[in-house]
Amino acid sequence: MAFNTDGLTAYVAEDKFKLLMQLQAKSGLADKVRHQPGIKETARLHYITTTAPFQSDGCSYNASGTTTLTQKSISVGAIAIMEDLCVKTLNGFWAEVLVAKGSKGEEVIPGEIESAWMQKKLNVVANQLAKADFQGDTASGNANLNKYDGLLKLIDADATVIQGNTGGLLVAPTVSNIIAVLQAMWAVIPEDLEIDAPDSGKQMYLWLPRTYYKLYIQALVNANLYNYTATDGDTKLFGTDVILVPTVGLAGTDRMILTYADNIIIGMDGDAEEDNMEVWYSKDDRVHKSLIAFKRGVQFEFGNYIVSFKLGVS
Repeated sequence: MAFNTDGLTAYVAEDKFKLLMQLQAKSGLADKVRHQPGIKETARLHYITTTAPFQSDGCSYNASGTTTLTQKSISVGAIAIMEDLCVKTLNGFWAEVLVAKGSKGEEVIPGEIESAWMQKKLNVVANQLAKADFQGDTASGNANLNKYDGLLKLIDADATVIQGNTGGLLVAPTVSNIIAVLQAMWAVIPEDLEIDAPDSGKQMYLWLPRTYYKLYIQALVNANLYNYTATDGDTKLFGTDVILVPTVGLAGTDRMILTYADNIIIGMDGDAEEDNMEVWYSKDDRVHKSLIAFKRGVQFEFGNYIVSFKLGVS
């Protein structure tokens, strides 16, 4: 209901200074995949498949082939972040020098604090969404993960997904085998996808924990590949066109996902609602109120175009 000042000392004529914020990691997913707005709760994704068996041409007509219509769902969870701030709680501490003069000045959040607070809040939201996009599970007891099912849960439930742990690893990759592990994932990409993707602009990405990404970079160094540039968002798996994307969304897991960008969908109601933070002063409660409200969900189109790495599963 207020600023938590337990970690501060009483005000002793401190100078004003810039508020410091920890950096937040980028998700590496939302800026690369498809977005589908306008979803209130659940939307359907519709598919059509067809076969085209060749026949010998003659003077007769023999119908053959099958066209099938199917569908799957993408569901979004309604999420809200709310906080109250009372500027009066800053009095008696260093931050009081930022508060405007007069009792009415306490009805305005100091600009230096407000801008830093809003930026930090939105960064934290983005960080938590990155994890939920991959690790979300509606059955979880973690409130930050149980608003919608993430990609890992959806992938594990789809029998058509390609298993990328071809060597049957039971322990995490090391610097000595990480290149081989990643290239083995690339090797099982369906041939039709590998051929079609570049022509249709469907860039292939391999999302992985940053710990695995660091192993890969170290492996390049150890292999004396000094002419190979490795930078976040632009590092290609050696010898391929697959871009490696380290993401906080997979932190703490042993998982990796390889597919093309358009195969993954982020569902929402309004565009980029999670980036909009509303702040207002309530004269009734004499506090500043804030609200971020949005809907979010993830899904993929074709499981048979996803290569999933998981320890112990091959």
